[in-house]
Amino acid sequence: MTELLSQYYTPIKILVALTFIAAFIVLDKNKQVNKYIRVILLTCFLTELLVPLALYYKLNSKLIQSVGIVCHQSLWIMLVLKAVRKNTNVTKFIIPGFLISGMVNLILGEGINKFNYMSFVIGAFIYLTIFMLKNIKDLKNENVNAFLENDYLLLFSPVIFFFGMSFMLAFRGDIIDIKLFDDVTLWVFVVTYINVIYYVLINLYIFREYRRTRIV
Repeated sequence: MTELLSQYYTPIKILVALTFIAAFIVLDKNKQVNKYIRVILLTCFLTELLVPLALYYKLNSKLIQSVGIVCHQSLWIMLVLKAVRKNTNVTKFIIPGFLISGMVNLILGEGINKFNYMSFVIGAFIYLTIFMLKNIKDLKNENVNAFLENDYLLLFSPVIFFFGMSFMLAFRGDIIDIKLFDDVTLWVFVVTYINVIYYVLINLYIFREYRRTRIV
């Protein structure tokens, strides 16, 4: 049991837990965007909670991670689509299409016993594409204020995370096992770094929302 508890005392898991708690305490529950980020953080929190338990009891932790990834990516895509505010046939197809591809990959592709790298990369690619198209549209319309809004900060928060993780997963193999110093590998260093950026940006969004609601 001590070994299990020690797995929860890592900087990232503590950061995930604190961000999750802050979101549920601070964020305005009536704002639609906040409902999405709360569910995203709940997904992250449950994944971080359940994976060590699965490893400790020798259960399938990869299945938990893969399902968590599909949920995580789907929610972020839903959030950025809401920001775009386009209800076309293409946007209606994106979420069901990604969910179906995730299920197919889980059952017939990479399977339930491996981390579903492709589901992560595909979800990240969809999100980043929509996010960049939104930026281009705002620039063409000279809507500079859009880049200063707190909601934009929230949409930007997973960008480095998606880029960084996709890059590392694309080159998974011997390169990610390179030791930088002591027992710290390239994988551990990069993943820790981009996770910290991810959750710090979300916390900055939460802090700004808190200040906004206090002023109002």
